[in-house]
Amino acid sequence: VECWFDPKVLASYLMSTKSFIHPLNRREVTREECHALEQHMERVGLKPMPLRESWDHKDDKEEEQSSSLAEVQRQAQEIMNTLYGGQSASSRGRPRPLRGDRMRAA
Repeated sequence: VECWFDPKVLASYLMSTKSFIHPLNRREVTREECHALEQHMERVGLKPMPLRESWDHKDDKEEEQSSSLAEVQRQAQEIMNTLYGGQSASSRGRPRPLRGDRMRAA
């Protein structure tokens, strides 16, 4: 069974979780697959994330990671929070907009 993901969301998931596990079947994502995702992102006009670098350092303790890699991982976490209901750092403390009544079918 093939499954397709939005490349930016998948890259953000891998970077923010620092866990290179396929989100559906839970198998390990290889370094080669990370490289393929980086190349795909470039082909479709997205800014590629340093997935291979992150994969190479996936077992490092947080304090051993480079500051640039830590910054990219922080940005990836922000994307995931925005997409899946978490609050971004810039929106904390601001009131959430009220939701209008749901539309009902006639």
